[in-house]
Amino acid sequence: MRFFSWLLLCLFLISCVAGCSSGRELERTAFVLTMGIDKGENGFLNVIFRVAIPRSMDIRAGGETTTLQETTKPVTITARSISEAISLASTNIERKLDFRHLRIVLMGEELAREGLVYHQIDALERNPEFRRTTYVLLTEGPAREIFLSTRPVLERSVSRYVDGIMSNMREQGYSRAITIHDFVSEMETYHVDPVLPMLKNNPMVLTEKKDSKIVPMPESEYVQRQKGKTEPGGKTTESLIRSGGNPTEFIGIGIFHQGKLIEKWSGWDAKAYNLLRDTYDRAIWTFTDPSGKFTYAIELNKSREPKVNIDWDNETPHISITLSLEGDLRSLQSLQPYVNPDGMATLENNAASSIEELIRQVIVKAQEKKIDPFFLSRYVRMRMAYIQDLQVLKWREDFSRAQVDVHVNVKIRRPGLRIQPAEEYEYTGG
Repeated sequence: MRFFSWLLLCLFLISCVAGCSSGRELERTAFVLTMGIDKGENGFLNVIFRVAIPRSMDIRAGGETTTLQETTKPVTITARSISEAISLASTNIERKLDFRHLRIVLMGEELAREGLVYHQIDALERNPEFRRTTYVLLTEGPAREIFLSTRPVLERSVSRYVDGIMSNMREQGYSRAITIHDFVSEMETYHVDPVLPMLKNNPMVLTEKKDSKIVPMPESEYVQRQKGKTEPGGKTTESLIRSGGNPTEFIGIGIFHQGKLIEKWSGWDAKAYNLLRDTYDRAIWTFTDPSGKFTYAIELNKSREPKVNIDWDNETPHISITLSLEGDLRSLQSLQPYVNPDGMATLENNAASSIEELIRQVIVKAQEKKIDPFFLSRYVRMRMAYIQDLQVLKWREDFSRAQVDVHVNVKIRRPGLRIQPAEEYEYTGG
């Protein structure tokens, strides 16, 4: 009897929890893969969604499309909020929008300049369909322009395109991949100014766009456009000198202070930022040869955690930073026999000095603006026993007048597959 009683109870409980009344059929779902938010007129937002076309992305289904534009469709809605835009978009899309596969959110620059990005992040935090692993980026200009002009070189899958870009971003160091979780965490942390990776359209490549395709310009025109350019690529916030490929460039970072975008740093600055923020993985660095002619390149990895010591001397902080990098020699244009103990030491010291100078310049920029995107205050709060002490700390004021010493250790582990230039090589340095 007891057995049957338990059986009836189990059947009753199963009947209460079974079913899929809240389930959603795939045939009734429209997956949004990317989203952009711009400031509109009269306080409105322009929200753009890129909706996937499942059949076009399935080769087995006979799809013959080869571009992202043919596997997705952009839809732009003007509304007062993201939530309202989602609901209004349903008036013209025959399926319910689903954001569980959203990979990236773009924030327009004007929105960031007016301090409205934080207000939009609230909707991304509250709605459970927005995963905190979704990437957030800042666009130079309207986000909608990026949506309409993006032409991936290889991928037709948005997810693969985004993952590839973010992987390159980590490996090259010209920016920093930021998720919703990362950005919110920095927003809620004392004495740190959040950053977002930058992306923009290259005007040279945009001029090559014809009938939705990129047609590279003639050699004479490309050479003409190089004139007057003296800085290497990535050193300034200007677009790269290039032709062909995707018009969109992911390089540089935007820095927020008190909710507003106040600074845009170049790709070179982003490398220094990543070293200080301890978000650096590896990157290829190019330096001027010690002889003053030609260049050499080293792919440098972080060999150990940064060492930072902060002391106060008559209310003036003294910050000592030691960074350790190691890597492989990738190119040596001068063809000089540097691969020996003295020569390698010369290259290492020269590289270390160049990186130190770059870091000092970036620190001065931050001090002048009274910001700390590097989160150096984390080395101060470890000494504090109470959260109240951290709250009353005027770290940005202290950091702006701090004396900062930077020391970089560079070690070349491997010279590559070539040791020295061949002895029979008759190059005389002409």
